Parts: sequence; structure tokens; C-alpha cells
Amino acid sequence: MSIPARFATVLTIGALGLLSACSGDSEADKDAEEFIALSAQEIADAANAAMGELTAVSIKGTINADGQAISIDMSLGEGGDCTGSVGIEDATAELLGVGGTMWFKPDDAFWVASAGDDLAEQIVDVVDGRWVKLPADDSSFAQFCQIDDFIDSLVDEEATDKTYTKGEVEELDGEEVISVVSSQPDRDDGTGLIRVSGTHYLVQITTEGEDSGEVSFTDFDEAPEVSAPADDDQVTIEEVQSSVS
Repeated sequence: MSIPARFATVLTIGALGLLSACSGDSEADKDAEEFIALSAQEIADAANAAMGELTAVSIKGTINADGQAISIDMSLGEGGDCTGSVGIEDATAELLGVGGTMWFKPDDAFWVASAGDDLAEQIVDVVDGRWVKLPADDSSFAQFCQIDDFIDSLVDEEATDKTYTKGEVEELDGEEVISVVSSQPDRDDGTGLIRVSGTHYLVQITTEGEDSGEVSFTDFDEAPEVSAPADDDQVTIEEVQSSVS
């Protein structure tokens, strides 16, 4: 397994998954009064449909998975464009994607977490603060740079036993949202906040229990501005791996 892959395998927001495959009409863009009157399942379906049509989104939050605190602060667009950072505990890596080409810039704690103490010092010397370019076939961070992969992580296609309960209308960041609680046997409940007016985007997911966390969604359809690092500010992962022993 590659150096970044060993780190990225535990980076997932699947534990927060609220949505399941749509079971009926999407009820897209109903006015606020009509939307609030829908069933919990219909509201969840509308959010699912809205999120599935996104061309860009920003995600920020922290969850706990497998006893580790995981953070994400990313802006995703189409075609593999992305910028931001992900982290586990005290290890963080900046991510950058431009047209499907992927770079990451990790801190020292990242290399210790992914490569171990023996190799970390050597790797830090080789990288020297530069962006590390990943090969085209490396999908280690795809979930955080490919918007389709990210949206798929929110949807559990096999969740046939998932049920929804409609909550109250509340205000979040100046706009009305309605809460929907997703329940499934042997899993902690997840609560989604879904925008009432306009396009019915999912704007926040929270969970309690062992895999507790909160992730927010903003900047819908606002593509991130990205550009590739300068040639002298990057090194390939193959060069890193071949330079250490």
C-alpha cells in the first residue's frame, strides 16, 4: 500500500451517512410551506436528489471513527478540482487537485502516522516542504477531491432498513432548515439539517455515540479556484519512495 493510502484508508465520513437511494419523487424545489409538510422520507429524498446534482461544494467538520478524531475542510469542484485539508488526530495534509491531477502537502505528524518513526525523518528531508504529486492511478484521496465520489459516500445504497423521523424547523446561519433523523438497527442515529427554501440541500449532518461528529456543507455549486504548484515546489511520490530506505 502506498504511503498516502495507509493514511487515507481511515479517512471517511461514511459513519455520518444520512441518505439512502431515493425511493420516490425528489420533490425538488418545493416552496417552504409545501416542503415542511412533506414526510421525513420525502424530505430526505429531496436532499438526496439535490446533493446528487451538485457541481461543487465545500465541506467542513470533525468526526470520530475507530477511536480517532478526523477533520475535513475541503472545497470540491468538477473534473477533480479541489483544495483544502484533511487530518487524523494531530496529523494534517493539505490537498490540491487540478484537472484530476492530485498533490498533497503533509505535516511531519502525517509522515509519522503513515510511514512510521523510522522513515518519517528521511521523508521530511526529501520532501522539504514541497507538494507531493500522486500518480494518475492513485485514488487515496479521491473521496475528498472527486465530487461524485464524495456524494456517493453520503448515500448508502443498501440501507433498506433505514427509517426517517421529521424534526422541527430551525434557523442555521440565517436560513431555515428542517431536521430529519436517520435511524438504522445497530447504528447511531444521524441528524441532517436540510434547507427549506430554494434547492433543498443537506447543510449539516451530526451523529452522537461512538462515531460522533458534525459536518457542514456550504458554497453549493461554487467551484474552487485552483492552480498547479510550480515545478520547483513539487516532488513525485515515486521520488519520495525511492529516496528512503
